[in-house]
Amino acid sequence: MKKNKIILFLLINILFSQAEYQILTIPKNTFQLSANGGLAAIVNTYNYMNPSTLNIQNNHIGFSLIRYPADINIYNFNLRNYSLSILDYGSLQDKLHDVVNKTFSAQEVMFQYFYNYDVRNLKLGISAGAFYSHIHHYNSFGISSSIGINAYYKKIKSSIGLSIENLGYVLKSFTTYNNPIPLVYRFSFYKRLSSFLIGYDAKYLKESDEIQHILCLEFMASEKINFRISNSSYLADLLVDENDYNFLSGLGMGINIKLKGIALDIGFMNLGIAGAAYGMSLSFLRK
Repeated sequence: MKKNKIILFLLINILFSQAEYQILTIPKNTFQLSANGGLAAIVNTYNYMNPSTLNIQNNHIGFSLIRYPADINIYNFNLRNYSLSILDYGSLQDKLHDVVNKTFSAQEVMFQYFYNYDVRNLKLGISAGAFYSHIHHYNSFGISSSIGINAYYKKIKSSIGLSIENLGYVLKSFTTYNNPIPLVYRFSFYKRLSSFLIGYDAKYLKESDEIQHILCLEFMASEKINFRISNSSYLADLLVDENDYNFLSGLGMGINIKLKGIALDIGFMNLGIAGAAYGMSLSFLRK
């Protein structure tokens, strides 16, 4: 269990490019998980359940659960423009030579508010929130916000988006040194064709000075069922150790099923040698 947690921590750092405050960038619902964090030009945390619709309405209420290997879970609850996320790392042990000195827990919590404003074919999105992290008797907290603009072109059924994510400050750090929170600059593009969407995202990670590329496809099987598949350029970083299924590392898949007033989303992402993350999101749509 301890080895699995260490491997998973390393892979999460690779995937989301930060050593602290994973709650700021880790997927908070199964759409984000299965899309590798892509298709950001048309979705956000509280209206993610119907990405094929060009005029998305906010969910009234929704809940998500994502399970990672080694008993790490993330829970998300959203009500209209508000979102509460809890990342639970489970039970950890201070252990030396098979002797357990102490057992402790670690969690991260984030509360966010989202606001969208439409002007003709432009959508301005703003989020603001606070995060809290604790490990055993130690804790840290801070504030974070994101801003983005999205332009939709009806004639070509395409959208282009630009955003700056995780603008904020650590108010209380774990140590005397304040690590910066993971600032991200993003360019997003998607195009809708007759039976599927194609989306591309380029993320510049300021802290690590690298660019990640994400490609996501969503297929509309019917008016009620959509399928997603995605991958990204950090695939190569997941190719560690001996793994017969390296070619699946980084692959994300998902399905969205819409019923009367309810949307169910199931998502999956392969984490290489650590295993797979999977989860479910349930949303009651606003009429």
